[in-house]
Amino acid sequence: MLKKEKQSNEKKHGAQFEVLVDEANQVAKFANSVKIWHTPFEFYLDFGQFIPGTNKIKVTSRIVITPQHAASLRAAIVDNIAKYEAQFGKIKDIAAMRPGAKTTISDKEKSEDTSAYVG
Repeated sequence: MLKKEKQSNEKKHGAQFEVLVDEANQVAKFANSVKIWHTPFEFYLDFGQFIPGTNKIKVTSRIVITPQHAASLRAAIVDNIAKYEAQFGKIKDIAAMRPGAKTTISDKEKSEDTSAYVG
């Protein structure tokens, strides 16, 4: 069964569209980690879960999007975080919550690897 969700896109494009969700194939997955990397043409988001008792992450979903969609996703996330924080208060930085956790990436590390882990 397809569920219809109306999404307003009027602010930016002056149009409204309908999103169809196939509930039979819709699976919600939990992720407490995401690795983001890119090529000149695509952004890859590998969502995963830490495996308890190990230093491993099991990737459960990979999403591939265009750079344009990545920029739109960034804007949507920034907007939604602002709305969330206005309602519930500032979100604490997860890295700062872990004892002894590394909270910054050196310039050398940034130049060696274009991927980033969140989680």
